[in-house]
This record gives sequence, C-alpha cells and structure tokens, in this order.
Amino acid sequence: MCNDDVNRPVCLVLSFGKGNGVWKLKGRRSETSSLKEMVPAIAKFMEKCLDDWLLYIKTKRSQFYYLNYFTVDQLVLLQRELVIIGNDSKSELLYPILATVKQDCNQADLNAAIESAKEEQLSAEKNEKIARMALENVDENNTETSFLDQALFWCMMNAESVVNIAKDNSEKPETMKRELPSYFLEGQPNLLICPKDDILKATLTIYEHDKSKPLPSSDEILICHTKTSQDEVDIFWRRAIFGSGGKIYCLVHADLLNYDAGVATQKTLEQNILEANGMGEKQIDIDEFMNGLLDHTSTNGTDIATLFHIDISCEVIEGIDYLLFNLLILGCLTDSKGLVWRRRIDDLYMIETIPSMSYGQNKEPDYVHTMLAVLPDVFCKSPIESISLLNGNSAGFAKFVLRFLIKMSR
Repeated sequence: MCNDDVNRPVCLVLSFGKGNGVWKLKGRRSETSSLKEMVPAIAKFMEKCLDDWLLYIKTKRSQFYYLNYFTVDQLVLLQRELVIIGNDSKSELLYPILATVKQDCNQADLNAAIESAKEEQLSAEKNEKIARMALENVDENNTETSFLDQALFWCMMNAESVVNIAKDNSEKPETMKRELPSYFLEGQPNLLICPKDDILKATLTIYEHDKSKPLPSSDEILICHTKTSQDEVDIFWRRAIFGSGGKIYCLVHADLLNYDAGVATQKTLEQNILEANGMGEKQIDIDEFMNGLLDHTSTNGTDIATLFHIDISCEVIEGIDYLLFNLLILGCLTDSKGLVWRRRIDDLYMIETIPSMSYGQNKEPDYVHTMLAVLPDVFCKSPIESISLLNGNSAGFAKFVLRFLIKMSR
C-alpha cells in the first residue's frame, strides 16, 4: 500500500470499485502521524461513512416504498444513467430495471417522469442548495449551458429523485390480490420444508392455488444462492412486510445463503417486523379519554344511570388492558393532573372492538389483550344474520337479545 519513501507525496490510494474510471481517494503523507496510525484512522472513518450511508438508505427505504424494488447497486446505476438521459441521451440499461415497477418502460415514460421529478425537486426551499451544489460540480473553464444543466441535474439525482421517477413510472403493481392456501397463516411468516429437488415445484404450487392469477413476478420470489447479498434480502423483506398486501412473497433456498448474509437475514427480518408493528399503531391517551368521561360527571343530588359506549379501534395496541382493568375492575381511573373518575354501580359500559388474536403453534387462538378474555362478551352478528334470525326464528332472535342483555348487565 505504501513504501518508506519520504519523498513520495501520496501515502495511500483507495479505489472505489474496479476497472478504469473509478473514483479514487488519495491520502498524503502526514508530518505528525505514522502509517500505523493513519490506516486505522482511515478504516474507522470509512466504517463511519458506511454506517451513515446504510442509515440514510434505510431511512429513505422506509420513507419511499418504491426504493425497495432496487438494490443499492441499481440505485447508483439509476443515478448515473438518469443524468445521461436527462441530457437527451438514451440508455437501454434502465428499461429492464424500471420494468419491475412499469412493464414495457420506454424513453417517453422516462422523459415524462424525469420532468416531473425536476419540478418536484426544484421547490422554493431547495433552489439555493441545488444551485450551490451544481456550481461545485461544474468545470469552471467550461460554463456552457448544457454543462450547467448536467451539473444541476446530477445534484438532483438523490434517492428522492430516483424514487420519484420510479413512482411516476409505476403501474401500482400491488393491486392484485392473491389467495393464500388455507394451510398457511396469513399476515405472518410461514416455513415450508421439503426435499431440495422439490422446492421449486412446491413454490409454484403456492401460486397455482389461485388459478385466476398469473405466475409470480420477480419481486415476489427471491431465489437465494451463495452470492445473494444482504441488500437483496433486506429489500425483499421490506417489499413483503411494508407492501399494501395482496401478493405472496417467497424466500427460496435460504439455506444457501453465506453465513454473514444468513445472520443478517434473520436480523433484518426481525427489525422490519418490529418496524412494521410500530407503524400505524396507536396508544390510548388516558388524559384525552378522561376528558370525555369528566364531561358526564354527575352533579350533587342527581343519580342517573348512564350507558357508556367505548369503541376501541383495531389500530390501538398499547394501553387497552390498563384502561379496562382500572376502569371496569378497580372502578377508578386517574389522569396526569390527578383528576379521578370513579365508575358508579348503576352505569353500564359497553366495549366495542375487533379483538387482536395471537396464534401459537398447535394452539387455539388467544386474545392479545388479556382483559378481553376476562370480561363477559357478546358476538355481534351482522345485519343479514340478524334479519335471518328475526324472519326465520323469532323465538331464537328474542332469546339472542335476552342473552345479550343478561351478559351486559353482569
């Protein structure tokens, strides 16, 4: 890497990539630090750069779903080639890549998407920043308009611009709704083990279950091998977990992943599941809930029984057991200001919710929230079922209503 020639000005050369024309970073010899000190420092700096870059990509992938159709290498390629197309040059390399989100992508599609991305990026708050970056990336000896335009467009080609172009080219591929075979659990990972020679046939069988749907697309199945990268697996998990639903995703030959990719596969799956569980979830705000109850505080001398109808959205995850136990069992609820609501014995509380269920291996489904299993419950029939009971068996309908009232009065 370096020799002991003190007259050599360049001590270290780092090449990013292979072949000719790759970026190179040259480090000059330090007058105060030795080579043994410089190499670890450079390595530490590069590791930090890598961590920052991976965090940036992860953040953008979470923010822009369509980035999960492209690996990091493909994003770099798109950034480089889109600049060329932005200057009226053609590149056939992009069409097969963008075909993941738009079939038969062509030059007209790209031109329209690029113009749309330009307009979105050139917002008022970004104009000055982009202009400064453009000036820094143009040759001061060649200030022709075409070169300025190229520098300007290059500065715009960040992750957001790439995804805007991908989004504009997208045909919303996830509108299809596949039917999952009944022997699989929907909404969670399923493990299928079979002889190696049968794995591809078994995979196709999953998609053949619904004869009305086409063969699986390239974004639905990832066939792993020894050189499959962690990035490929990560974006596959993200498509499967953060997609709008309707598709069936299969990771095939996971046993062929190398050790590092295999460990990372499990880790990224767990991280993505945790991240997905945190999206859209809501927590009960006790103070806000208490405000609604306190509006019905009885004045001295009044004793009117009240029916409280509490509708708990299925999006609410945290705080349900806390609320129901304190309110219905202990009969007391306190907010952050110290105000107290006490349940009166004459009041009736009706809790309406679609309960979340957990499914253990070879076990009956259980309530995620324990209090829903403890409290008396009534299954609400649909209007059609209710009318059927009323028309076909009036005695049965009356018995159903009576049972409902008895349970609610307990």
